[in-house]
Parts: sequence; structure tokens; C-alpha cells
Amino acid sequence: MQREHAGFAYPAAEVQAVVARALDGGVGHESMIRRAAAGLAAVCRDELDRRGGGVYGRRVALLVGSGHNGADAL
Repeated sequence: MQREHAGFAYPAAEVQAVVARALDGGVGHESMIRRAAAGLAAVCRDELDRRGGGVYGRRVALLVGSGHNGADAL
């Protein structure tokens, strides 16, 4: 069975460097988590729309790694 892959990934070291720069620049963890969650929601919405059937009532499963990734998914 062939599955579509809607996403992409960034290397952990690259993400950690961006997070460190943001924190050094005064952006708080809560703000970053909210932005990440909003971005994730937008990508999920766009992918569901692309596949047809709308968004309402659809389910999405998020598999997250260690660290603060789970907070982004909430």
C-alpha cells in the first residue's frame, strides 16, 4: 500500500540553533509553543482540505518525540 507523505523534517541541530537564537532574542517558550501549534494546525487543515472532505469531524494523530514537541501538538 502506498501512502502519501505531506510533511518534511528539519535536522534537530538546526531547530535547536533557531530556538536558542529566539530565546536569546527574548522570545519566550510559551510564545514559541503557541506559534508552533498554530503552524501545525494550519498544515493539518491544509492537508485535510487538499484530500477533500473538509476539516470538521476529521481526526489527526500526531506522533511526537521527546522534549517540548508534545506541547506543540496540544
